[in-house]
Amino acid sequence: MKKSTYGERIRELRLQRDISLRQFCLALGRDASNWSKVERGILPPPREESFYTALAIELKVEPDSDEINELRDLAAMETGSLPADIMNDSEMLGLLPVFFRTLRNGKPTIEELDMAMKIVKSAFER
Repeated sequence: MKKSTYGERIRELRLQRDISLRQFCLALGRDASNWSKVERGILPPPREESFYTALAIELKVEPDSDEINELRDLAAMETGSLPADIMNDSEMLGLLPVFFRTLRNGKPTIEELDMAMKIVKSAFER
């Protein structure tokens, strides 16, 4: 199964809500010609948080909804950076080396795994 790009996913969400490209761009203060290039993967996705706040309003979802967070993550991935909410969380940033080692088949320490589990559990308690 092919993973969606930022442009494919945002276009899909826009069309699911029956919002034309021009309506979408007018509501978000974007140029339709340039936005079309974003949707086709020619231009990079926006990263500014104010865009995602306005996007949530336009798509009629919560700013921290799965749809908006997925778009933030795809934008970060496609621009080679970390999502803003991760960058602003020092505890989460501290766990990234454990995560990267795990992805590379490294062996994190018991203490590192314990700390990661505590953070994951606390996320579900909020």
